[in-house]
Amino acid sequence: INKIDETENQLLTERKLERANNFKELSGLINLFYCVLVLLLLISFIVIYRNTRARNRAESEIKDLNANLEKRVEKKANLLLEKENQYRFLIENMREGIQVISFDWRYLLVNNSLVRQSRNNSEEDLLGYTMMDKYPGIEQTELFSVLEKCMHEREPKVFENEFTFPNGSKSWSELSIQPVPEGIFILSSDATERRKIDEEKIGLLETLQKSVNEIYTYSLDTLSFEYVNDAALKNLGYSEEEIYHLSAVDVKPYQTKSSFHELLMPLINDKKEKIVHEFVHQRSVHLICIDIVL
Repeated sequence: INKIDETENQLLTERKLERANNFKELSGLINLFYCVLVLLLLISFIVIYRNTRARNRAESEIKDLNANLEKRVEKKANLLLEKENQYRFLIENMREGIQVISFDWRYLLVNNSLVRQSRNNSEEDLLGYTMMDKYPGIEQTELFSVLEKCMHEREPKVFENEFTFPNGSKSWSELSIQPVPEGIFILSSDATERRKIDEEKIGLLETLQKSVNEIYTYSLDTLSFEYVNDAALKNLGYSEEEIYHLSAVDVKPYQTKSSFHELLMPLINDKKEKIVHEFVHQRSVHLICIDIVL
């Protein structure tokens, strides 16, 4: 019986030791699991922290870029607006008239000069209206034919036109017509005064040309003839082609260039307004004595 008890006690002791070893191993595994879990949590925290910092930094950079972009866009927009206002001011205040006509002949753009040239009071009197609305019968004019050709054939044209307004008044304009995507662009200069001056010059020239007195002009440097009227050609006995190959002293046999220049010096120096002098002119093979006012 003692031996049996001793054996049982020995078995009980071995089982206790085995149970203690198993518990120790299980505790080690649990501790290892906790260590691994803590390590994983630490790694996850580090990764999340870094990602958060990177995301925050990226968001900050994006915000800065957006802010800079907005400033640049605003600056560019203000610059464009400023230039647009400058161009608009220049266009509105140009001496020449500007108008853009659409394909259906409506006024899309006019400036102040064009408003004045067209005898209107403001842009609103033209914008949105057709040329036919403002000037009935314009379709039958030479001007409209030129505009229509430029509109359809897309070819530029420079054209001088006399326009008759509905009230009967007239004006001359020099027009530069250009095709544009919207229709046609017309740059107009008021040529009424110039035409009037040209007509006066033509009338004066005709008067000089038909005068019974000899009238001619010549260069101070070479004394060659620059203008000779009909009476002078007739009295001197030269053709128009011949006279322009001669100088003033060629028809004054008793004058040289030096003596004639000396005679002209009071006029050149503004000491006299005119000189009356008696010259001997050579008429073909004859000599004639005449009084000349210089």
